[in-house]
Amino acid sequence: MGELFGFDSAIRTSWSLQRRTERPGHYREEGWGVALFEGPAAGVFRQPRGVPDEFMAGVLASRRLQGEGGLAYIRRWTNSPGLANCHPFTREMGGREWAFAHNGRLEGIREVSKLHPTTYQPIGSTDSEYAFCAMLSVMSGRRGDPPASHRETVHQVSTEMARHGALNYVLLTERCLYAFTSGEYGLHLWERRAAEGPVTLRDEDWEMHLESPEPADLVVVATNRMAKEPGWRALRPGELVLAVNGRVVE
Repeated sequence: MGELFGFDSAIRTSWSLQRRTERPGHYREEGWGVALFEGPAAGVFRQPRGVPDEFMAGVLASRRLQGEGGLAYIRRWTNSPGLANCHPFTREMGGREWAFAHNGRLEGIREVSKLHPTTYQPIGSTDSEYAFCAMLSVMSGRRGDPPASHRETVHQVSTEMARHGALNYVLLTERCLYAFTSGEYGLHLWERRAAEGPVTLRDEDWEMHLESPEPADLVVVATNRMAKEPGWRALRPGELVLAVNGRVVE
Protein backbone atom coordinates (compact mmCIF):
# COMPACT_ATOMS: atom_id res chain seq x y z
CA MET A 1 0.00 0.00 0.00
CA GLY A 2 1.21 3.57 0.41
CA GLU A 3 0.83 7.06 1.81
CA LEU A 4 -1.43 9.67 0.24
CA PHE A 5 -1.35 13.48 0.48
CA GLY A 6 -3.62 16.04 -1.16
CA PHE A 7 -4.50 19.72 -0.80
CA ASP A 8 -6.93 22.24 -2.27
CA SER A 9 -6.49 25.99 -1.87
CA ALA A 10 -8.33 29.15 -2.86
CA ILE A 11 -5.14 30.64 -4.33
CA ARG A 12 -1.76 29.64 -5.70
CA THR A 13 0.20 28.03 -2.87
CA SER A 14 3.85 27.07 -2.44
CA TRP A 15 4.22 23.39 -1.58
CA SER A 16 7.00 21.03 -0.56
CA LEU A 17 7.32 17.42 0.59
CA GLN A 18 10.35 15.74 2.12
CA ARG A 19 11.19 12.58 4.01
CA ARG A 20 11.89 13.03 7.72
CA THR A 21 13.19 9.53 8.49
CA GLU A 22 15.32 7.11 6.54
CA ARG A 23 14.37 3.49 6.23
CA PRO A 24 16.82 2.10 3.64
CA GLY A 25 15.27 -1.34 3.67
CA HIS A 26 12.05 0.12 2.26
CA TYR A 27 13.44 2.26 -0.53
CA ARG A 28 13.41 -0.35 -3.29
CA GLU A 29 9.77 -1.09 -2.59
CA GLU A 30 8.57 2.44 -3.15
CA GLY A 31 7.53 4.50 -6.13
CA TRP A 32 6.26 8.04 -5.93
CA GLY A 33 4.36 10.67 -7.86
CA VAL A 34 3.23 14.30 -7.59
CA ALA A 35 0.62 16.35 -9.47
CA LEU A 36 0.31 20.13 -9.02
CA PHE A 37 -2.50 22.14 -10.61
CA GLU A 38 -2.26 25.56 -12.21
CA GLY A 39 -5.74 26.30 -13.46
CA PRO A 40 -7.02 23.38 -15.55
CA ALA A 41 -3.55 21.96 -16.24
CA ALA A 42 -1.48 19.67 -14.03
CA GLY A 43 2.29 19.32 -13.80
CA VAL A 44 3.04 15.66 -13.07
CA PHE A 45 6.28 14.11 -11.77
CA ARG A 46 6.49 10.33 -11.32
CA GLN A 47 9.19 7.76 -10.57
CA PRO A 48 8.30 4.06 -10.52
CA ARG A 49 11.08 2.80 -8.26
CA GLY A 50 12.65 4.12 -5.10
CA VAL A 51 12.16 7.39 -3.29
CA PRO A 52 12.92 10.58 -5.28
CA ASP A 53 16.51 10.71 -6.45
CA GLU A 54 18.78 13.43 -5.10
CA PHE A 55 17.82 15.97 -7.75
CA MET A 56 14.06 15.46 -7.50
CA ALA A 57 14.18 15.24 -3.71
CA GLY A 58 15.80 18.68 -3.74
CA VAL A 59 13.11 20.05 -6.07
CA LEU A 60 10.27 18.63 -3.95
CA ALA A 61 11.80 20.03 -0.75
CA SER A 62 12.68 23.45 -2.23
CA ARG A 63 9.33 25.12 -1.45
CA ARG A 64 9.39 26.55 -4.97
CA LEU A 65 6.71 24.31 -6.47
CA GLN A 66 3.33 26.05 -6.62
CA GLY A 67 -0.27 25.26 -7.40
CA GLU A 68 -3.89 25.78 -6.37
CA GLY A 69 -4.09 22.07 -5.60
CA GLY A 70 -1.70 19.18 -5.25
CA LEU A 71 -1.59 15.42 -4.92
CA ALA A 72 1.32 13.19 -3.85
CA TYR A 73 1.61 9.46 -3.33
CA ILE A 74 4.38 7.24 -1.99
CA ARG A 75 3.69 3.61 -2.81
CA ARG A 76 4.90 0.18 -1.76
CA TRP A 77 4.39 -2.01 -4.77
CA THR A 78 1.79 -4.78 -4.67
CA ASN A 79 2.14 -5.65 -8.37
CA SER A 80 4.50 -5.03 -11.28
CA PRO A 81 6.35 -1.71 -10.98
CA GLY A 82 6.73 0.56 -13.97
CA LEU A 83 5.90 4.10 -15.01
CA ALA A 84 2.49 3.07 -16.37
CA ASN A 85 1.57 1.79 -12.90
CA CYS A 86 2.81 4.83 -10.98
CA HIS A 87 0.35 7.16 -9.20
CA PRO A 88 -1.07 9.73 -9.67
CA PHE A 89 -2.88 8.87 -12.89
CA THR A 90 -4.16 11.73 -15.05
CA ARG A 91 -6.74 12.18 -17.81
CA GLU A 92 -8.46 15.11 -19.53
CA MET A 93 -12.19 15.56 -19.10
CA GLY A 94 -14.28 18.65 -19.79
CA GLY A 95 -11.31 20.75 -20.85
CA ARG A 96 -9.36 20.21 -17.61
CA GLU A 97 -7.02 17.55 -16.30
CA TRP A 98 -8.02 15.23 -13.45
CA ALA A 99 -5.53 13.43 -11.20
CA PHE A 100 -6.22 10.35 -9.08
CA ALA A 101 -4.29 8.36 -6.48
CA HIS A 102 -5.63 5.38 -4.57
CA ASN A 103 -4.59 3.40 -1.51
CA GLY A 104 -5.99 -0.14 -1.22
CA ARG A 105 -6.85 -3.16 -3.35
CA LEU A 106 -10.00 -3.68 -5.42
CA GLU A 107 -9.98 -7.38 -6.14
CA GLY A 108 -12.61 -8.49 -8.61
CA ILE A 109 -13.51 -5.01 -9.85
CA ARG A 110 -12.82 -6.09 -13.42
CA GLU A 111 -15.59 -8.67 -13.16
CA VAL A 112 -18.27 -6.04 -12.44
CA SER A 113 -19.87 -5.10 -15.76
CA LYS A 114 -21.21 -1.71 -14.62
CA LEU A 115 -17.70 -0.71 -13.55
CA HIS A 116 -16.03 -1.40 -16.91
CA PRO A 117 -14.17 1.61 -18.35
CA THR A 118 -15.61 2.80 -21.66
CA THR A 119 -14.65 6.35 -22.66
CA TYR A 120 -11.37 6.10 -20.74
CA GLN A 121 -9.03 3.11 -20.77
CA PRO A 122 -6.15 2.18 -18.43
CA ILE A 123 -2.59 2.09 -19.71
CA GLY A 124 -1.06 0.03 -16.91
CA SER A 125 -2.20 -3.03 -14.96
CA THR A 126 -3.28 -1.58 -11.60
CA ASP A 127 -6.80 -1.84 -10.22
CA SER A 128 -6.33 1.81 -9.17
CA GLU A 129 -6.02 3.14 -12.72
CA TYR A 130 -8.83 0.80 -13.80
CA ALA A 131 -11.09 2.31 -11.11
CA PHE A 132 -10.09 5.85 -12.15
CA CYS A 133 -10.96 5.19 -15.79
CA ALA A 134 -14.25 3.54 -14.82
CA MET A 135 -15.18 6.54 -12.66
CA LEU A 136 -14.34 9.09 -15.36
CA SER A 137 -16.26 7.03 -17.93
CA VAL A 138 -19.40 7.42 -15.81
CA MET A 139 -18.71 11.10 -15.12
CA SER A 140 -17.99 11.92 -18.76
CA GLY A 141 -21.69 12.06 -19.63
CA ARG A 142 -21.70 15.39 -17.75
CA ARG A 143 -18.27 16.56 -18.87
CA GLY A 144 -19.38 20.17 -19.49
CA ASP A 145 -20.57 20.71 -15.92
CA PRO A 146 -18.48 22.32 -13.15
CA PRO A 147 -16.26 19.76 -11.36
CA ALA A 148 -18.22 20.03 -8.10
CA SER A 149 -21.45 19.02 -9.85
CA HIS A 150 -20.26 15.42 -10.11
CA ARG A 151 -20.62 14.86 -6.36
CA GLU A 152 -23.61 12.52 -6.48
CA THR A 153 -22.17 10.50 -9.36
CA VAL A 154 -18.76 10.19 -7.69
CA HIS A 155 -20.38 9.04 -4.44
CA GLN A 156 -22.53 6.42 -6.18
CA VAL A 157 -19.61 5.00 -8.14
CA SER A 158 -17.34 5.05 -5.07
CA THR A 159 -19.92 3.22 -2.95
CA GLU A 160 -20.20 0.50 -5.58
CA MET A 161 -16.42 0.16 -5.93
CA ALA A 162 -16.00 -0.07 -2.15
CA ARG A 163 -18.01 -3.30 -2.20
CA HIS A 164 -15.05 -4.91 -3.95
CA GLY A 165 -12.18 -3.97 -1.65
CA ALA A 166 -10.39 -1.12 0.09
CA LEU A 167 -11.03 2.23 -1.58
CA ASN A 168 -9.18 5.30 -0.28
CA TYR A 169 -8.50 7.97 -2.86
CA VAL A 170 -8.07 11.62 -3.73
CA LEU A 171 -9.49 12.84 -7.04
CA LEU A 172 -8.26 16.32 -7.93
CA THR A 173 -8.89 18.88 -10.63
CA GLU A 174 -8.96 22.66 -11.02
CA ARG A 175 -9.72 24.05 -7.51
CA CYS A 176 -11.78 20.99 -6.65
CA LEU A 177 -10.89 17.95 -4.54
CA TYR A 178 -12.81 14.75 -3.85
CA ALA A 179 -11.70 12.30 -1.15
CA PHE A 180 -13.30 8.98 -0.21
CA THR A 181 -12.56 6.15 2.18
CA SER A 182 -14.16 2.75 2.58
CA GLY A 183 -12.62 2.53 6.05
CA GLU A 184 -9.65 0.20 5.67
CA TYR A 185 -6.36 2.19 5.78
CA GLY A 186 -8.44 5.36 6.01
CA LEU A 187 -7.96 9.08 5.33
CA HIS A 188 -7.74 12.18 7.54
CA LEU A 189 -8.92 15.72 6.84
CA TRP A 190 -7.67 19.12 8.07
CA GLU A 191 -9.03 22.60 7.29
CA ARG A 192 -7.66 26.11 7.74
CA ARG A 193 -9.88 29.14 7.20
CA ALA A 194 -8.25 32.30 5.81
CA ALA A 195 -5.32 32.12 8.21
CA GLU A 196 -1.97 33.79 7.63
CA GLY A 197 1.49 32.29 7.70
CA PRO A 198 3.03 29.02 6.53
CA VAL A 199 1.78 25.58 7.54
CA THR A 200 4.15 22.69 8.26
CA LEU A 201 2.52 19.28 8.74
CA ARG A 202 4.42 16.17 9.82
CA ASP A 203 3.81 12.50 10.37
CA GLU A 204 6.32 9.83 11.34
CA ASP A 205 7.99 9.73 7.92
CA TRP A 206 7.09 12.85 5.93
CA GLU A 207 6.93 16.63 6.25
CA MET A 208 4.68 18.79 4.07
CA HIS A 209 5.00 22.58 3.94
CA LEU A 210 2.36 24.93 2.48
CA GLU A 211 2.52 28.71 2.22
CA SER A 212 0.33 31.22 0.37
CA PRO A 213 1.14 34.90 -0.32
CA GLU A 214 -2.01 36.08 1.49
CA PRO A 215 -4.62 34.62 3.86
CA ALA A 216 -6.40 31.76 2.11
CA ASP A 217 -8.67 28.82 2.83
CA LEU A 218 -6.95 25.44 2.71
CA VAL A 219 -8.02 21.79 2.90
CA VAL A 220 -5.50 18.97 3.39
CA VAL A 221 -6.19 15.23 3.11
CA ALA A 222 -3.64 12.61 4.19
CA THR A 223 -3.45 8.95 5.06
CA ASN A 224 -2.18 9.82 8.55
CA ARG A 225 -2.69 12.81 10.80
CA MET A 226 0.21 15.15 10.02
CA ALA A 227 0.09 17.59 12.94
CA LYS A 228 -0.72 17.85 16.61
CA GLU A 229 -2.88 20.90 15.99
CA PRO A 230 -6.62 20.53 16.57
CA GLY A 231 -8.89 20.19 13.59
CA TRP A 232 -7.80 16.85 12.16
CA ARG A 233 -10.52 14.25 11.82
CA ALA A 234 -10.78 10.78 10.33
CA LEU A 235 -13.17 10.34 7.43
CA ARG A 236 -16.01 7.97 8.23
CA PRO A 237 -16.23 4.71 6.25
CA GLY A 238 -18.23 5.44 3.11
CA GLU A 239 -17.78 9.22 3.42
CA LEU A 240 -17.10 11.38 0.38
CA VAL A 241 -15.56 14.81 0.99
CA LEU A 242 -15.78 17.58 -1.60
CA ALA A 243 -13.59 20.68 -1.26
CA VAL A 244 -13.83 23.71 -3.58
CA ASN A 245 -11.48 26.69 -3.41
CA GLY A 246 -10.04 25.49 -0.13
CA ARG A 247 -13.34 24.87 1.68
CA VAL A 248 -15.24 21.67 2.39
CA VAL A 249 -18.70 21.79 0.79
CA GLU A 250 -21.32 20.51 3.21
